[in-house]
Amino acid sequence: MSQSVFYTRLLITTIIALGIDVGLTFLFPDLTYQWPFMVGGVAMFFGLTIAIYYSAIPAAKSDNKARLAQYVMVLTFVKMMLSLILVYAYFSLGKPPSRSFLFPFFVSYLCYTVYETIFLVNLSHRTAKKTPL
Repeated sequence: MSQSVFYTRLLITTIIALGIDVGLTFLFPDLTYQWPFMVGGVAMFFGLTIAIYYSAIPAAKSDNKARLAQYVMVLTFVKMMLSLILVYAYFSLGKPPSRSFLFPFFVSYLCYTVYETIFLVNLSHRTAKKTPL
């Protein structure tokens, strides 16, 4: 996957995640005051996805065929830990009136996870076929 395709699809994923957040705000009015957290979550996932893209390329090019799979498992753990830290920090410091902020956060988590899975599988297939990244 070329960089231009990666960034185009990442932008589409971000628009989808923010669109879902807007839709959820209309469905659940108590989310209106949670916008800083929702945008912060999307921003975190956006940055993580870029970091994952650039850091997965060397793992995919490695002679060790299991390196990318190992890397993906580590990435999954790190992403979950960062998500838990962000949610806990917001809950502790922001004192939200309800726990409804969790739903849009995990929807965004799911959107970016699906996209990451797609580009990591694509990366794996391209390196298996020895085509240029």
